[in-house]
Amino acid sequence: MLAYFPVPGALTSERPSKPEVKLKYARMATYLMLPIALAGCGGSPGDGEAALLEMLSEEVAFGQRSVADGTRTAFLAYLADDSIVFEPNPADGKTVQMESQDSGTLTWEPAYAEISADGTLGYTTGPWTFEDGQGADVIRIHGHYVSIWKIQADGSWKVILDIGNTYPDPFPGFGAVEKRVAVDPVEGADPGTGRNELVALDRALSNADDRIDSLLSATDPDVRMYRNGERPTRGREEALELLGLILTGTTEPKGSTRWEPLDSGVAGSGDLGYSYGYAGVSEDSTSYLRIWRRRPGGEWKIILDVVI
Repeated sequence: MLAYFPVPGALTSERPSKPEVKLKYARMATYLMLPIALAGCGGSPGDGEAALLEMLSEEVAFGQRSVADGTRTAFLAYLADDSIVFEPNPADGKTVQMESQDSGTLTWEPAYAEISADGTLGYTTGPWTFEDGQGADVIRIHGHYVSIWKIQADGSWKVILDIGNTYPDPFPGFGAVEKRVAVDPVEGADPGTGRNELVALDRALSNADDRIDSLLSATDPDVRMYRNGERPTRGREEALELLGLILTGTTEPKGSTRWEPLDSGVAGSGDLGYSYGYAGVSEDSTSYLRIWRRRPGGEWKIILDVVI
């Protein structure tokens, strides 16, 4: 479970009661024990669903560890050695946590989880709230997180990518975790080829004449889209409204958004992958993460798109 979130610039200013203390990132988590009620299965029960339940169980244990032993200890235990976090630029996860200090309280709730057909790669996403201070000095920040999990050589689940956006108001909680378990691996899938395909797709989107229209056409109909300052959206219609809202008032044309991919990864079953890198409008550059899904015989489609 992600417990490392970028805070908007307006919230990084010095706190009134302690001017020397700057709030830049939330690194203290208190996990609310949640009944992992599962709903919306995208495939028949089997090994994939068992793997998804194990991944969710590890997320719960991660939260419990952060309460018992502190965020720094928990993250060092649950982040993969090659993990990436975003601050907002991609950075080595364990190095960031080694340099971190616990402060405040972070609570979160997984709302959706998906896993690949071979049960080796998955992700979770949902709302989070960070709170720090007391009385008139209390600060509350809200957002949505995305955590990508990968099974390791020793059979353990570790977080390999963590990213989150922020928005002003609380997001309603969920009583159940919606899930999707893929059941059909891509025949003849090669993870190396898949990684190259996703990087090439990102570059093609960046070089397209109309990058916004091209982005939307590359999405799954049920795509989730997260942007700082705005509630998460689901579906192409809401995504189009979100992108139009973000671009309103800018002097740049709609085709100005560019993406520079840095790396990608694909499950051995070839049906689930991710890509990430730098995103920019004009001279303002930040980071993006995309999660991709491919059905047998079909094209890669974006199922989750985050820019922070």
